[in-house]
Amino acid sequence: MRGTEVRRPRLSGRAGRAIAALLTATATATLAVAITTAAPAQASTPPANAVSCLPDVPVLAKLGAESVRMYRHADAASGSAGWNPMIDLGTGFPGRVFASAGRVLYNLRPNGEFYRIENYDKATAFKVSEGWFGWDLAAFRNRIAFDSAGDLWTVQDDNQLRRSWYNATTKRLEGEVIEAGWGAST
Repeated sequence: MRGTEVRRPRLSGRAGRAIAALLTATATATLAVAITTAAPAQASTPPANAVSCLPDVPVLAKLGAESVRMYRHADAASGSAGWNPMIDLGTGFPGRVFASAGRVLYNLRPNGEFYRIENYDKATAFKVSEGWFGWDLAAFRNRIAFDSAGDLWTVQDDNQLRRSWYNATTKRLEGEVIEAGWGAST
C-alpha cells in the first residue's frame, strides 16, 4: 500500500542477543547453531540489530540415546554447502547437548544436571548446575539456546527471559532475569 511504512523494532544489547538466540533455537529445533547480534552501533560497526554468523559454526547431531557427532559449517554466513570434516564425539551424552563459544559443549541430562565439556572432550565434563528437570523434553526444545558469546538464554515456566553465564571462578552457572512476559514467544 502506498503511504504505509512498516517498521521493525530495533533491539540491541541483551534483548537483541536473546531474541536472536531464541529465534535460532526455534528455527533449527534439534541443531545448535551459534549466532550473535553485533555490539551497539559505533562508527565502524554494523547496526545493533544486525545478526552475524561465526566463520566456523558447530552443528550437533544426536544419534540414538547418547551418541553425538559434530559438523562444522565452514561458511554459515552465505549458506553455502561448505562443511569441514565431521567429528565423532562418541557416546555418553544423555539428554541434550549444546554447542557454546570457545570449543565448549554443555550437556543437559534427564536427571536435571547441567555439565560443561571443554575442548569437545567429555573427559573434561564437570557439573555446573542442577535442578534443570524437564529441559530435555520437547516442550522446552525452543525455550533454550546458547549464543556465540557463550551465554545461555532461557524462557522458563514463569515466562521470564533469563540469561545465564559460566563463572570460571566458582565453576557454576550464574544468571539473571532480563524481562518478564515471554509466554507468547515460545
